[in-house]
Amino acid sequence: MSTMTRLLYDELGGNCCTRVFLNLPEVPNPAVHSVLLHLASQLSRIRNAPILNDEAAVLLASRSREQIHHAEQLVHRRRMQFNDGGADNNCQDDLDETFIFGGSHSLRNHVKELNDRLLRLNEECAHATEERIKFSKLWLTSEEEKSTIAEKLATCEVERQELMLKNQELQTITEKSLETSKRAIELKRANDMLNKYCSDLHNQLDKLQNDLEFSVSCLLFAQIVLVWLLVPPRCYILIKRYTTST
Repeated sequence: MSTMTRLLYDELGGNCCTRVFLNLPEVPNPAVHSVLLHLASQLSRIRNAPILNDEAAVLLASRSREQIHHAEQLVHRRRMQFNDGGADNNCQDDLDETFIFGGSHSLRNHVKELNDRLLRLNEECAHATEERIKFSKLWLTSEEEKSTIAEKLATCEVERQELMLKNQELQTITEKSLETSKRAIELKRANDMLNKYCSDLHNQLDKLQNDLEFSVSCLLFAQIVLVWLLVPPRCYILIKRYTTST
């Protein structure tokens, strides 16, 4: 049997522990998770001291002492009876004397065995006490380390939740920026198309303006020709003179 098994055995005692159940929601909620992690870090500071049942060993030792004391009283009483009997005891047969001395010898052996067992139990109890103190120190040290690790894990979990939130925000911003970039590209294409369309309209307008000016010039020339053909030259001279005198 190992030392730990012997310490945790039912006759020597056991251990105690604290269990806490935290219900985490499936949907990530930073506020709830941060509160639960803070509570878990606070609960991790609970110190559970190992409990060993020393009463069993003490009770066993006290029973052994009672048996030894009872055997010693029995031997002493047998001796007193043997000494007080005097001549009457000498009159007893050898069988009774042999029985008395044999019983006394067996009682001495039993007392010796009980003493040896008591010493062995005392040594085991002292050894168990030393082992309990040593394992208690180790257990307290491990509990402190567990508490430190739990606090670090809680801090890391909070940081992880914050990083996840920041990552989600960055993803949202990235998606929005991609949509904005796509819209900017589409707007640029539409603007280029509008610029091209406006340029084409401007060119057509210039062409129409030139055609209009040419048509006006042709119309004026045609009117002059018509006037020249329809009005006689004399009248033209008169008109010209009249216009000049005026």
